[in-house]
Amino acid sequence: MKKEVIWDRYNANVIESNAKNLVGIVTIKPQSSIKPQSLIKSQSSIKSQSIKPTQKNDEGEWRMKYPQVTVGIIAKNEEKHIGETINSILQSDYPPKNYEIVIVDGNSADKTQEIVKRLSKSNKNIRLIIEPWKKGTHGKARNLLVENARGEYIAFTDADCIVERNWLKVLVTNLEREKKENKQVVAVGGIRYPAKTQKWRENLLNNMMSTFFGSGGSKGFMKTTKKYVDSIPGYNSIFTKEVLQKERYDDEIGFGEDYEFNMRLNMKGYKLVFN
Repeated sequence: MKKEVIWDRYNANVIESNAKNLVGIVTIKPQSSIKPQSLIKSQSSIKSQSIKPTQKNDEGEWRMKYPQVTVGIIAKNEEKHIGETINSILQSDYPPKNYEIVIVDGNSADKTQEIVKRLSKSNKNIRLIIEPWKKGTHGKARNLLVENARGEYIAFTDADCIVERNWLKVLVTNLEREKKENKQVVAVGGIRYPAKTQKWRENLLNNMMSTFFGSGGSKGFMKTTKKYVDSIPGYNSIFTKEVLQKERYDDEIGFGEDYEFNMRLNMKGYKLVFN
């Protein structure tokens, strides 16, 4: 069993957890005076499968086929977290030549842009796009990201998240497999799980958020036996660029744009897979 060492940036502690089939660890910025657990694990219920080799090279070794992927992040005033988020993605076991990281910044007033620019100097696959408008929305930011993405697929995470090393490979593998089984599948997403902390209030809140009533039935916190769902979390998901370009997010929606977009996809007959 693999032991994961997790840094709790709120409590300044190192948490050791025995993790199995761990897909990602996600950090959520608290929105209230009671801080929710800062670290949550995103785990796939479908076991990860290796991306299959497609052909042999001149030396007889198998060459792997990895689709081009854009990892997309929309951010504003995330100087405390954005560096750690990007570095976790850079530790991916997905080939660096086959993915890029695109950050769309909503005119941050802190050092978010400075941090991204510094990291991009030593990593050519990092790109920073600054919103050209003074006041934007999450929907406009996501559409701007899609318009500038070079990947065949676009994987989304948040600016205060930490992803596991195999996160991108698991998302790509699952999406490609599901697309082969059902041509209507356009996206795959996963759940998040809170890690234990030494603060009982945070543990209590985490436990509450892991229930149907505590989370309001949120797909980001709740397990489900359903394969096809009406919505998948925007911080741990992957879409085909084709469907994102065709359907687009609603430019007028400030937040909750991912849920509205997913519901619209369902109404049009597309399938979203929850892992």
